[in-house]
Amino acid sequence: KLLYLNGDFTNNGIFMAGTGTVRFRGTTQNIYGSCTFYDIYAADNSSISITFNANQTIGHDLSLAGKLNTGNYTLTGGNTLTIWSTGTLEIGGTGDLSSFSTFYISEESTIKYKGSNQNIGKASTEITYGKFYIQGIGTKTLIGDINTKNVYVQAGTLDMGSFEIYGEGFPSFSMSSGTTLKVG
Repeated sequence: KLLYLNGDFTNNGIFMAGTGTVRFRGTTQNIYGSCTFYDIYAADNSSISITFNANQTIGHDLSLAGKLNTGNYTLTGGNTLTIWSTGTLEIGGTGDLSSFSTFYISEESTIKYKGSNQNIGKASTEITYGKFYIQGIGTKTLIGDINTKNVYVQAGTLDMGSFEIYGEGFPSFSMSSGTTLKVG
């Protein structure tokens, strides 16, 4: 029920996760081939860096203390997303976090939306983010309220629609030249 992994994970066939946990413990690791994991635990090492090389599904929980880069692939979540204070989640392609049902995201963590047209947040649910970056091309659209300390719009467009970005006092909000903010 527990698989410790110090190197890359490659699925060239069928991976049957059952209710087991894959615990990533290396420093630079890749996940090749689409899989459905039950739990991924990548919180033993804050310097860990995991990169997707295919779409991945987490059936239950994802816990992250290092860096996870989805590249241009999709991360489909199940139950809980936990990002510890040292964690960084980079979401590319058209990916978002809306498939997770519960969020424990440290105020010190970092989430970067790096793809093209992406949804941010979860419908009808407020999510607390740490540092929050808008990168990549296209429009990033809020689909729920965001509680955060820092917002960095470094590329593309942030469309807030009818939702709010707020935090203690008011979050630090930075926009780079050439970016666009749409407020509903």
